[in-house]
Amino acid sequence: MVKKVLKNTNFSHVVMNFAQLSTALVFFILGSTLVVLLANLFFPKMVVLGHHLISPVTGAVYAMTVVSLIAVGVMPVVEYIAKQKNINFTSTHWLLLYWVVNIGAIWLVGRFAEIVGMGINSWMVAVVLGLALDLVQGALMIHVVSKVKSG
Repeated sequence: MVKKVLKNTNFSHVVMNFAQLSTALVFFILGSTLVVLLANLFFPKMVVLGHHLISPVTGAVYAMTVVSLIAVGVMPVVEYIAKQKNINFTSTHWLLLYWVVNIGAIWLVGRFAEIVGMGINSWMVAVVLGLALDLVQGALMIHVVSKVKSG
């Protein structure tokens, strides 16, 4: 049964290859960590990093690793669904989609502050921080797609 499913599945629709996705993950972690550290520096009561076991920098890295894994994990799924439904996404569509994904991921990470090491003050912080991450990730994706060859 498994062989039948794999035999009939066409994976040629995937636009981003493994090298691009893994490079995007590394860049997303680094860029997102920098954004969250700056947010904590300027707004320490709204974005709280670390706790009694985790330093603030480690908390930022852990939290943004989770957010970046979610963000990069969404890419192939959206590309697959778009290919199946014959939908072409523009840059604006991707930015709006990732704004929503980032809001959800940041809010989720904020709910598990004791485990991950990053807490947020309210859902509005998730909205604003999601927008900031969205803009940084968009710029990083332009860099990744242009530098890492597909194929």
